[in-house]
Amino acid sequence: MDVNPQRSQRKGVESPGVRRAWLLDSGPEAHRGGRRKPLRLTTPTGRLQAAERETFMTMDVSAAQVHDNPGKFRFELRVGGETGVAMYQRRGNVVVFTHTLVPETLEGQGVASKLIGTALDTVRAASQQVVPLCPFVAAYIRRHPEYRALVVPDYLYLVDGEN
Repeated sequence: MDVNPQRSQRKGVESPGVRRAWLLDSGPEAHRGGRRKPLRLTTPTGRLQAAERETFMTMDVSAAQVHDNPGKFRFELRVGGETGVAMYQRRGNVVVFTHTLVPETLEGQGVASKLIGTALDTVRAASQQVVPLCPFVAAYIRRHPEYRALVVPDYLYLVDGEN
C-alpha cells in the first residue's frame, strides 16, 4: 500500500492527450525490478498539426524494414521518425512476446501487423518457438494459422481464446 499522499494522488494521472507506456531497462537486472523509463507515444498536447497528420497518413509502411534489436529485447519498425516495437524475452529456444506498442500517429496503417508478421518469420527461420503473452500477437496468430505451429503447445490456449 502506498502511504505517501503526494505519490498516491499522482498515481494514474496523465496530462491530457498523452499516453505513456513503461519500458524496463534492458539487461539481466531488468527482470529483477530494473528502473522503468517512460515512452511517450504522442505529442505533448496529443494533437498533431494538419501538415504533420498528412505526413503520417501518407507514409509507406510497406517500404519500412523490421529490425531485431536484441540489446533492447525488441523488434522495431521505424516509419517517419516514429517507432513501433514488439517486446520479447528469450528463454532458451523460446521467444516470449510480452507487449506490442505502436505510436498513435501510426495506428490503423498495418504497422503492428507487419511488425509481428516479420518477427514471427524471424522466429520460424531460427527454428524457435513462441509464447504469445501479448494479446495482439495471440490475435495475429489466430488470424494467421500458418504461425500456429510456432506456439509452444502448453500455451495454445492463448491463441484459441480459451481461459
